Amino acid sequence: MAKRLIDIKKRVDNSAADFEDYLKNSFSPKVLSFLDNLSKKTDLYIFSGVIRNYFLHILENRDIDLFMDGYFDIDLFLEKYEHKKIILVAIKYISLRTR
Repeated sequence: MAKRLIDIKKRVDNSAADFEDYLKNSFSPKVLSFLDNLSKKTDLYIFSGVIRNYFLHILENRDIDLFMDGYFDIDLFLEKYEHKKIILVAIKYISLRTR
């Protein structure tokens, strides 16, 4: 197990393509499409349990934690999604900016 920060960074950098495959195997095409569309509106970062599960080789994920860096009208964005309430449960949205 990597313990030095430089070793951890190398392991993470070398895992990018694998992580993308992991996401494709762990989430439905609808969720992946949602993430793709959302990433076109704002910088999007995945964190928390999905990252842990990737490194532990666990395919089951009950949700996905996202950080969005930028302001846009998320309610307007979500209007086009049929399963709005399900998606909202899966997102923990924190706005660090004031309007």
